[in-house]
Amino acid sequence: MDYNHLCGPGGDRDVLLQAMNTEGLYRNLEPVPRATEAVLAMEEAGLNVFFCSTPFATHPTCASEKLASIEEHLGSRWGEPGDPGP
Repeated sequence: MDYNHLCGPGGDRDVLLQAMNTEGLYRNLEPVPRATEAVLAMEEAGLNVFFCSTPFATHPTCASEKLASIEEHLGSRWGEPGDPGP
């Protein structure tokens, strides 16, 4: 895959790829401010809320890190496939 466009002007593709493949990167990202509350409010309002994300292809633990982060911030039932239900 070509990620050069993500580097921006003067960016270094190798530095970007190294950063995106760092273990713990996806696990340790903090949610956008008020995002967790917004997701829970949408659920409380009766909406079906889903997360759709593609794992970074060369990061072996990306998918599991993303699920672990969702479970940490929203609860373990959010890490299960399908509709979490109320």
